Amino acid sequence: MSTILQKLLTQCSSIVLLLALVVNGRPKCEISDAYANECGKKLMFISPDEVHLPNDDTELKTRCADIDEGLKCLKKYSKSCLDPFATQMMNLVVKNGDKLEAKYCKNDSERLKLLKSFQCAKDADLSPIKLCIAKFVVQAEHLADVPGDHRIPAACCSFQMLKKCIQDKSVGLCNQPDKVNYITNFLTELTSDVVKTGCGRFDSLTHCNSAMDKKEWEKLKELVSSDNMDVILAKRVDSSPFMALKHIMKHLIEE
Repeated sequence: MSTILQKLLTQCSSIVLLLALVVNGRPKCEISDAYANECGKKLMFISPDEVHLPNDDTELKTRCADIDEGLKCLKKYSKSCLDPFATQMMNLVVKNGDKLEAKYCKNDSERLKLLKSFQCAKDADLSPIKLCIAKFVVQAEHLADVPGDHRIPAACCSFQMLKKCIQDKSVGLCNQPDKVNYITNFLTELTSDVVKTGCGRFDSLTHCNSAMDKKEWEKLKELVSSDNMDVILAKRVDSSPFMALKHIMKHLIEE
């Protein structure tokens, strides 16, 4: 056997061994999408299934414990069940979740501010906010139907619509503007780093209106034009924004 052939065989063997180590070194996925969806719901203070906001510090701490449990589950899911690109993006979301947990749950003064903001809205009808979140989930799941070149703009502009919807509907939750702003920032902060990292010029609804493909932009808005919750829920597959984000990450890298 020639020296050159021996070197080629050695190199090929090394590559095969490296690939085997990479594959075998990745943890086996043991979390189903359905269970991950339930974990994602633990991160939500306002969801279609939620009856009310926390009324006191004890309830808020219980909700914080749910967030901690959900984050641990999603870290494991992201590490073992997603492709590398989706894992990288989801790690930003989970990292943001860790920061928010430290800020709002483990910091007594910030937790008190959050509680006071919630107490301002304790008697309010939460259904408009729930509708905002449900619409975002539907738009995220719709990305598979969006042509490849328009998926990033569609994902970014879906988030901008969510943020604007929450800003507009939060006004009806409380008559104190500072607390309304606090609630709005809290509800949209989880995915803010992903938007900053990947959205570029699609960083506001104004830019979405001017820069996104007109046909795809109109289709995206028409998809969630109804304000009837039953109509929107009928279009939805999952109930957690986390799983909606998974759909976004999956379809951004597909042709």
